[in-house]
Amino acid sequence: MDGGGSRLGTTSELPHQVLVVDDEADLRTFFRTILEQAGYLVDTAEGGHRVLEMFPERRPDLMILDLGMPELDGWEVIERLQGRGRLPPVLLLSERGGDPRRGRFRECIAACLFKPVKPSEFLGTCRRILDLSERAEGFPEERRREARRPLIVEVTVLSSEGLPTLLGSLVDLSVRGFQLELGVPLKPGDPIRALLPIPGTTPLDLEGRIRWCKALPGGFVVGGELGRIDPDQVLILEALLHPFMSLSA
Repeated sequence: MDGGGSRLGTTSELPHQVLVVDDEADLRTFFRTILEQAGYLVDTAEGGHRVLEMFPERRPDLMILDLGMPELDGWEVIERLQGRGRLPPVLLLSERGGDPRRGRFRECIAACLFKPVKPSEFLGTCRRILDLSERAEGFPEERRREARRPLIVEVTVLSSEGLPTLLGSLVDLSVRGFQLELGVPLKPGDPIRALLPIPGTTPLDLEGRIRWCKALPGGFVVGGELGRIDPDQVLILEALLHPFMSLSA
C-alpha cells in the first residue's frame, strides 16, 4: 500500500480516511490529488492482493474500488474482505459494458461511477457517501413496507421516443419507486423513463410517473412511482435490493 496523506483544507475535526484501490498508477495519483486537495487523508493500494494484506490494519471511512483489476478484481476483493467483518462504504469504478460475468451487488456498495470519471462528479459522490454514512450511524433502523436502498448511480432520462434527454443520479430505490437528482424540475404526474447502468448486468430500465419534485441547491430531487417492470428487469431490481442475490449477465 502506498503511504501518505494530507490535511489540506480540513477543520478541527479529524478528516475522513479514504482508500483508493486501482491497478493503474496514473489513476491512483489522479484520485489521490483530488481527494487530498479536498482535505481527505488518502492511502492507495495497487491491486486487490495488496488490500487483502493490509486489512484489518486500518479500516478507511470510504473505499474507492476499481472493478476491472487483473488477478483479483473488485468483485472478488469485496467477497473476500466481507469474510473479515463489516466493510466501509464502497464506491465502485467500472468500465461501461465491462465485467459481464455474474456478480453480487453487495450491501457495502454505496455508489458506482463509470470511467472516464469527471473530477467534480467523483468528489461530489465521495462527499455524499461519507455524509450519508455519518448520518446513518445516528438513525434508528426504519421499518418500511418494502426493501429500500440508498444508492448513487448515474441515470439517463429518456424521451417518449427512447432518446436521451437528461443526465442525473439515482438517490434511492425500492420495488415501488425511486428518487433522482436532476438539473431541471419535472412535473408531478408526468411519465418518466430512466436507464441505470449496473456493473455486471444489463442496464435497469425504470418506467413510471413523477409523484413530487423538490428544489435543492443547484438542482432538484424528484420522486417517482414505478410502473410495470419486465420480468428480467425485476430480477435485477431484486438483486440490488437484496444483495444476497446474484446479478445475472
